[in-house]
Amino acid sequence: MHIIYCGMKNMTDAKKRNLYLMFIPLSGVLLASAWHFLYDLVPCPFFGAFAPVNESVWEHLKIVFYPFLILWLVGYVFKYSRVDTVSYALAGTVGAAVAAMSVVAFDYFVNGILGVKQILPVHIINCAAAFAAGAALGYPITKISDRNAEIILPIFTALIVAACVYGSVSA
Repeated sequence: MHIIYCGMKNMTDAKKRNLYLMFIPLSGVLLASAWHFLYDLVPCPFFGAFAPVNESVWEHLKIVFYPFLILWLVGYVFKYSRVDTVSYALAGTVGAAVAAMSVVAFDYFVNGILGVKQILPVHIINCAAAFAAGAALGYPITKISDRNAEIILPIFTALIVAACVYGSVSA
């Protein structure tokens, strides 16, 4: 079943892709804003595993990583269910990892090198830029065949899990 949005029936694939790539950062900032306060609203250890529990840069990775995966899944359900499932999952995983790494890179560059204070507009720009980078770099991976993605996805997922374990042990 394909859902056709108002006025999208006659749009080219490039226009649909561009619209979706604009949707990710805009809706991502809104979802990430709500995600930021999830643990404050529901102070349960379960939610603490997925939502930030303090204001560190590393906790802010959760603000981008999980909402990015949620938006990517929403995009799959409503729009891209025609594409290969495994390649779309790989693209979402790569996009979420790129978005998370972008948060750290942006934060260290802007706050550490440029010396800009940590104020709300800078965090919002950081979040939008991270979602945009993840979407822009993840989208082309949807074109990889399922056969190649079946090989790459477990390897990439294992690398992310190893990085998370290393980060939690060394912190």
